[in-house]
Amino acid sequence: MTSVSRDRFALVGPKRWAPSRTRSCRTALALLVLGLGLTVLGGAVAHAGGVPEFHAYLTPEVQGVELGDPVDVHFDVDSTAVQFNGYELRLQWDPSMLQLDSVDGGDLMENACGTSPWENLESTDSTLTFAHVILCAGVALDGPGRLSTFHFEAVAAGTTEVVITSMPDRTFLDAGLWIWPSHPTFPRQVVFLHNALVVVTDPNAGIGETTNSSPIQISVLPNPVRDSGRIVLEAPTASPLEMKLIDVAGRTVWTHRRNLAPAAYETLLPRSDRWGRRLAAGTYLLQVKRGQYGERSQRVQVLR
Repeated sequence: MTSVSRDRFALVGPKRWAPSRTRSCRTALALLVLGLGLTVLGGAVAHAGGVPEFHAYLTPEVQGVELGDPVDVHFDVDSTAVQFNGYELRLQWDPSMLQLDSVDGGDLMENACGTSPWENLESTDSTLTFAHVILCAGVALDGPGRLSTFHFEAVAAGTTEVVITSMPDRTFLDAGLWIWPSHPTFPRQVVFLHNALVVVTDPNAGIGETTNSSPIQISVLPNPVRDSGRIVLEAPTASPLEMKLIDVAGRTVWTHRRNLAPAAYETLLPRSDRWGRRLAAGTYLLQVKRGQYGERSQRVQVLR
């Protein structure tokens, strides 16, 4: 996606970055001024056999929110992440759906020693670069733990992804040198395990769930669902069953009927629609009728 650089960010209050019109210094220059010895090595090399992996990722991997809700995306490491003292992270997102509000340092970085970490944030409406380095002589960090949290606001309905765009070999620092397979004393391969998928729904959209007093219980596991899922139904007794999956345009894309279904009934959520096409990503209404027990419906989010 294309973006135009607009707001810059400044530190406002304890350990929180928020929009400002003040231009921040370039990250690499600031690191050099601090004397951290951020040395740019030669071009990246192929992953050498036997080099330990160093895992980092965004969490939660999938989250569902409503329009206008806050959206928190965390940058975390697991127990493979050992002996590091800083990082420079680059993220990208869809500005038509998410708006960045602020950034907080995570506990692993903030509690490293008595000195606050050095931080520098640069941002456009759809990207950011966040440099974060502890200033603790002789101290190195070991995972697992949280490095930072990025606070967004959901400004439009739909499905979007916050993506790590950093080069793995140019993200983490160990004593001022990039962590990569050619690190001179402790070679490792940084691996980004996953990004963060955000599903934003509009509670006022035309597709909605019923709120009547029907005793029917519906569960879709998981929801949001990617590729496969289960529909689990509960009714007081065995009864006729009719299910429909309806898209946001009001079209019935899938039906399922039983003349007499047991009180507890389970089936798979379809992977294809009634025309044999793969079920598209989006929001659907699952409508369930159970004879004398009436009707109940539930919203289902399908991811791809």
